[in-house]
Amino acid sequence: MDRAAKRVLLVDDEDLVRRLARRMLDEAGYQVLEAAHGHEALDIVGRADPAIDLVVTDVVMPDIDGRELGLRLARSAPELPIVYISAFAASDIFNRGSPRPEAPFLQKPFGAAELVALVDSLLLAPK
Repeated sequence: MDRAAKRVLLVDDEDLVRRLARRMLDEAGYQVLEAAHGHEALDIVGRADPAIDLVVTDVVMPDIDGRELGLRLARSAPELPIVYISAFAASDIFNRGSPRPEAPFLQKPFGAAELVALVDSLLLAPK
């Protein structure tokens, strides 16, 4: 299946980061939806038709952070892959606990090749 058939939800409270990551995924051919915070992300996932194929979320956000978003999504859509992103090191993030400790993680700043390769590995790799 090709990238154009896959829907990625990008969640980050920083507009600049969200716009840059969106451009990276758009240019790779993915369908990208955006959310500025966890509540908006939950709403989008809940009403998306067709469904979201993958979520890329910042870990540190006000209100519902990435960890809490991951916990809520694990209850409602346990098969939905999540990629966590943060300016903090992975060890700092995951030592505090994660709903999915095996979840992929990208440390900010990251490049387009790195983000697209990770998304490709989760959405396009043979299962």
